[in-house]
Amino acid sequence: MAELGQRLRRRRLELGWTQGEAAQGVCSPALLSMIEGGRAKPSAGTLRRLAERLCVPLPELVQGARPELTARVRFQLGQSYLAEGDWQSAEQWFREIEEAAVAEIGRYEWEVAQARVLALAGRFELACLLLEDLYEQASLLQNRERMYRIVWLMGELAEAARRTEVAEHQYRRAHRLFEQGLTPSVEQEVALYAALARTVRRNGREEEAHEWVQVARWRREACGSAADERVRLRDLAELALEEGRVEQAARLVEEAETEAELARRQKRRAEEHRLFAAHLLRQGDAQAALPWYEAAMQETDIADDLPWAAQLLGEMTACLQLTGSREAALALWTEWSSPIQRFFLKGHHQEHAGHPPAQ
Repeated sequence: MAELGQRLRRRRLELGWTQGEAAQGVCSPALLSMIEGGRAKPSAGTLRRLAERLCVPLPELVQGARPELTARVRFQLGQSYLAEGDWQSAEQWFREIEEAAVAEIGRYEWEVAQARVLALAGRFELACLLLEDLYEQASLLQNRERMYRIVWLMGELAEAARRTEVAEHQYRRAHRLFEQGLTPSVEQEVALYAALARTVRRNGREEEAHEWVQVARWRREACGSAADERVRLRDLAELALEEGRVEQAARLVEEAETEAELARRQKRRAEEHRLFAAHLLRQGDAQAALPWYEAAMQETDIADDLPWAAQLLGEMTACLQLTGSREAALALWTEWSSPIQRFFLKGHHQEHAGHPPAQ
């Protein structure tokens, strides 16, 4: 990675920054030092964050150093562009990966990425054929979790292609997997019920859509917010530790960390949906952006990130207005602004009481 490291170092020195300043918010100064010296290979995420931190376009940063990047890093870079809806850049990175290196990535992940590229490029039927083949393979292995992920993706891609009947069919397939014994997480349940409500409404069945919305809301309220659950688990862990129950405390801390990781994944999915929606909106296609904003809203836990939820609410309301759905925009604002204000006021009160605001 010598060439890439030299480019990073030159750009850092152009800015007059130390390694600590350049690494701020990206990685440790020690890791940056190893990358610059060619002794470490950065991940795709680290590469992109370094490019943003140093204010240099990623293609320019890796130009000349591309042969040094591993197949896994190239794949991850392609995936990051896919998350933003930029399938052309993603495809360019994927083309550089030789067939022999696909095993390093994993055949399943590779095929799913190819299907997403095809769908975003407007070749929806071909993408579905590829995913159906993956579904059959997962079915033979009785891997219900993978089967669920595949039909969920087909539903999302169908929504993006404005094929709401196909999307509803795929989401119902996902729901049947729950009935056949797949144990979903709460976030999976809520997201699926919301997706069914969304597609059923677009297919003209408002009463059934309302029922799915109620099921999703009941499930979320029954479990409380992910943030509340993590606080509860940590409080129990502290109590167990004070009482000398060390093993139980360790187990509770582990559960809290698992909940935190699930929340981080949910937030990443929401951000991916939002970025793709914003990309479509910039291209002037508010109608295509709308289902992606809706998907982001369903993945958002207000209590976990209030400012982000408020930003998303504003963007989606604007998107609805651009599509001419002024009544829907007003209804959304009414539904979401109240809980956002409630969490804000709760945090404001705690701050002035000498406690940190709710996160």
